[in-house]
Amino acid sequence: MGSQTRAASSAEHTLRRRLGAEDPLSAGNETLNVGKGSVSSELISSERIASGRLKIQVREVVDYPYLDSSGESMGEAYVREVVLQPEGDGWRIESNEVPEGSWPLLEGATAFEGSLQPGSESVSPVGSEPADAGVAESAATALGSTREDAASYALRYALSYNDRYRNFGNDCTNFISQALRAGGFNNRHMLQNKTSTWSWWYDHEWIDEWSHSWSVANYHYKFHLNTKRGKVSWTSSRALVRGDLVYADWRRDGVKDHVWMVTGYTPRGDRRVSGHTADRRNVSVGWLQAKAKETYSNPSYRNVRMQWGEF
Repeated sequence: MGSQTRAASSAEHTLRRRLGAEDPLSAGNETLNVGKGSVSSELISSERIASGRLKIQVREVVDYPYLDSSGESMGEAYVREVVLQPEGDGWRIESNEVPEGSWPLLEGATAFEGSLQPGSESVSPVGSEPADAGVAESAATALGSTREDAASYALRYALSYNDRYRNFGNDCTNFISQALRAGGFNNRHMLQNKTSTWSWWYDHEWIDEWSHSWSVANYHYKFHLNTKRGKVSWTSSRALVRGDLVYADWRRDGVKDHVWMVTGYTPRGDRRVSGHTADRRNVSVGWLQAKAKETYSNPSYRNVRMQWGEF
């Protein structure tokens, strides 16, 4: 076991990307300051497989400040699985995969050597109309501080996990529920029918159980509309402020599959969101929606204004 761990550590070390890039990195219609960012990798597991090969899982985390006046940064984290083939005194990369649905945004800006990511370090621009983000800032403040507490929680735990809660794997809704709880939303109909779209609860102190609306995006969406905790905004996501939600229906079949929370604004007026499953912090929602079209042919979205201060 010791030699396997040493081999994995050695292989992982050879895969680390040498930082020092000073050129800006294009991120949709935004630009990231690579020179002042951080890229790291953590070896999660390793195992010997057939023919002396080594399969390792590495959790990659990137974090770059935006080159704009917002003072904000973006980050993402995901697990990459790499199979290494012994070759001489070293290792040759046989395969390099990220789980389906993760689609790392910064394909060239991972913690690995460039040979692992032969693609470009840029993505196609997403159109964006100019807007005054200051208006949204004022609206968020006027609507109360609790939504700010929720957004702050989402920013804090977007690339990590709070051990007071379970990690569901498909963790997007559980994560947003945690943020709503941090903002002051209380349990409703505690310990009652788990499948009801009129109840929302998680007991993480005694029995470690929860309602479907806590952890499943479609139930979560229906609960907040049923109870008037949330209201669909039929305008663009630019009407949203921190603490509001964006739901994704990847297959346009009426079932909500994913949810993000608004946690920031671009100087051009787009919204930045944070979420789990594909762990991302403060990423342009327009950029995410453009990337989603590479996997899903016709996704749809619902923007939901959360009614803070009433629950």
